[in-house]
Amino acid sequence: MAVVVPIESPVRKQSVNRQQTVLAVVVLLLGALGAWYADANLNGYRQQLFILCAIYAVVAVALALTSGFTGVFSLGQIGFLAIGAYVSALLSMPPAGKQPMLLPGLPEWLASFDSTGWHPQAALLFASIVGGLAAALIGALVGAPLMRLSGNYVAVATMGFLIIVHSVAVNWDDVTRGARGLSQIPTSTNPWAAYIWAAIAVYAALRLRNSPY
Repeated sequence: MAVVVPIESPVRKQSVNRQQTVLAVVVLLLGALGAWYADANLNGYRQQLFILCAIYAVVAVALALTSGFTGVFSLGQIGFLAIGAYVSALLSMPPAGKQPMLLPGLPEWLASFDSTGWHPQAALLFASIVGGLAAALIGALVGAPLMRLSGNYVAVATMGFLIIVHSVAVNWDDVTRGARGLSQIPTSTNPWAAYIWAAIAVYAALRLRNSPY
């Protein structure tokens, strides 16, 4: 007995993509309005809440790219987020916070790297890009063998990766300071910078969603 598989009409698909694009534009405009209001009117604590919301929006977009668009249930995004965050933090910290007595496991070049004399937004941009590239490199190395898996096996494998990252972050005390966490990280992020990164993530996800690949 033949099985008939419904084929989505190209016109309907274009209509759905257009609706999603319009919705994303509306959300981005509301986010820009929120960033303006937070930067102009809110105190430091409430601005920090807005920045955290923007960070969580990037994580949500990453989850949507895998679980939502491709149907692959991955649990590894938080691990990549942690890798990028640690790399960015270590690049942003002043040398005084990376002394051998505090972080004896750091390479000498990283311990002596100092971006505190840069413009705050330039230092933030540099650390964010390098942290993102480090996470992308690890993602490529981890993703290559995962491409052979499917279904629940992907979820199990990415959960294992997440557990490994957590164990390294907690136990590699000479580099991450374990459960105590890193300190002396410059707080140069503002609502507009957080919003721009979230907007870039949404735009990239839309481009991937509407691409022929």
